[in-house]
Amino acid sequence: MIARFCRSLVGSYEYIFFRLYSWQLRLWGADNLPEWNIACLLSLDAFMNLMSVGFLISILARRSAVDLFGYSYAQPIVTILGAVILHYLFFIRNKRFIEIADRFKRQDDTGRIRRYIPLFYTLGTPTVWMILYMIYRPLLRCGCYMQ
Repeated sequence: MIARFCRSLVGSYEYIFFRLYSWQLRLWGADNLPEWNIACLLSLDAFMNLMSVGFLISILARRSAVDLFGYSYAQPIVTILGAVILHYLFFIRNKRFIEIADRFKRQDDTGRIRRYIPLFYTLGTPTVWMILYMIYRPLLRCGCYMQ
């Protein structure tokens, strides 16, 4: 059951990559390296998801994120670069993005409709991040957190 859930999650993430990749391919063409554009976009998206979880934990714990997790200016850079490397290994290495595109091009419309929910979730990530940040920032300024 857990293995099926993980396969479904990976399949959904591959579909998100495929939809964004095909959109970039139509918009700019293959000369603009759309696979790298999407790898960077999804890496930033993964970073925003991690930040959203951090903001949510800070809001619920009523403690500053710096107090809970510590902070270094290198952490965001290392996190984003690590995500880019993981996306390279998962999608770009050995031209795996072409295999993913071929698999989803042959899919019927019912299979595509079923996978739109993760696409909306991924595109909603910046919105969720901004909402949590707008809640977190005033609480930090007013000193509502325990020291």
